[in-house]
Amino acid sequence: MAKIITNKKTINFELRGDKWKVVVYNPKIYNKKIDKDSRALTDDEEKSIYFKADSITERIVIHEICHAYISYCNLSDAGTLKPEDMEEIFCQMIEKQGEELLNTAKYIYKKISKYKVETVGEIIA
Repeated sequence: MAKIITNKKTINFELRGDKWKVVVYNPKIYNKKIDKDSRALTDDEEKSIYFKADSITERIVIHEICHAYISYCNLSDAGTLKPEDMEEIFCQMIEKQGEELLNTAKYIYKKISKYKVETVGEIIA
């Protein structure tokens, strides 16, 4: 499992040697700061994952953790990939990091799911 470091203000986790953080926002603040049309966002440059408090589900957490893992596949350097190449990249990722990915996602979901009904202010998990 990825190394998880927890403190009062953030959930930090280590992925491929990098420190990432998870932030949960009140829906109004999320809509203003992040994106009103999404429920979560992974920023691989900032090494951060942002969640809208009223939209947290285990599946969304898994989805965003997948984005974080895929960011290490260097797809921006891949040019035009054929569908079978994309399939192979995905399958190798699941083979090599699938268990770690799911364990990390489940841990993060457990930590942040308590914030999914918050309605005021900025919540930093």
